[in-house]
Amino acid sequence: MAAIHQERGLRQDDPSSSLLCNFALEGLLYHIIQDSSIIGYAPLIPGFQERNEIYNSPETLKVLAYADDVCVLLQSFNDFNRVQTHLSNYDYVSNARLNMIKIEALSLNGRPQPEWAHFLEQHQIIK
Repeated sequence: MAAIHQERGLRQDDPSSSLLCNFALEGLLYHIIQDSSIIGYAPLIPGFQERNEIYNSPETLKVLAYADDVCVLLQSFNDFNRVQTHLSNYDYVSNARLNMIKIEALSLNGRPQPEWAHFLEQHQIIK
């Protein structure tokens, strides 16, 4: 198979850039969604009393994506490590690189999470 040489990158105002980003990221997002060891975010749904029932519901969210912006919803340090594995595999096969400066972590309950802050700092995520 012959190598494909890239002449230039995509311009942000190019109408096809969002679609091409979708194609480029689809495999990565699919693998994260299909990974049963990643819990993701399980919103409280009326009628579900047990958290375990929520995890198995189709409403569990793991990733949200629009063009080249991706939001990964993590429940545990294990989720983070599994996503890192998927990112490493994606980097290897696509030659893409994650821009660590742009990574931000948010708490969905709005409260400080010192254990997460320390964990993320160890992975050079400081925002």
